[in-house]
Amino acid sequence: MNKKIIGIVVAIVVIGVVVVLAMKSSNAPVEEEAVTEGTGEVEETGAVNQELESIDVGNLEEELKEIDADLKDL
Repeated sequence: MNKKIIGIVVAIVVIGVVVVLAMKSSNAPVEEEAVTEGTGEVEETGAVNQELESIDVGNLEEELKEIDADLKDL
C-alpha cells in the first residue's frame, strides 16, 4: 500500500514538472502582432492593450448593488 502511495506522489510530481516546463517553453506573442481568428487581419497587441486600459469599469461594487436593487424592483 505504501508503494502505491509513493508511486502516485512521484507520478503527480513528474506531471507537475512537465506542465511547468511546457508553460515556460510556450512562445506566446508579447507586444507583437497577433492574428485575429477568422478574418486573418493583423492587429497590434499594443493597440488592443491600450484600448483595454482605456475602458473605465468604474466602481463595480456600486454597479452590482444598483443592478441588485433594479432586479428587486421587478
